[in-house]
Amino acid sequence: MEINGSVGELFCHDHYVTDKCYDVWVLGELGLKNARTKLFTIGSISDAYWPLGVDSNGGFLFSIRSSRGECLVRYRSSNQETETLLHLGGSSLQLVMYAESLVSLKGGNAFIH
Repeated sequence: MEINGSVGELFCHDHYVTDKCYDVWVLGELGLKNARTKLFTIGSISDAYWPLGVDSNGGFLFSIRSSRGECLVRYRSSNQETETLLHLGGSSLQLVMYAESLVSLKGGNAFIH
């Protein structure tokens, strides 16, 4: 995932506890011994099931399991608050990241009008 223009990752302290903490790391210059830098820790997010990604405003997206089903939640590090974006009932949540491209998936280099 991209965090502040750098390659980043979230590390879960203990996946088997209810209230998980996540460390946010970014990758610095490749080839250096200590290329990763810890930015901060996201404190206990109740019922956090899985980190999904980072939105365009720097918020961290998580899948949360509650008694009402799965939810999409955004955590904002600026004010350390969570916001529920979507309730999915009993459905499973998956986030797919994509980048627009002008390259044809069919292959070749011909452009058809």
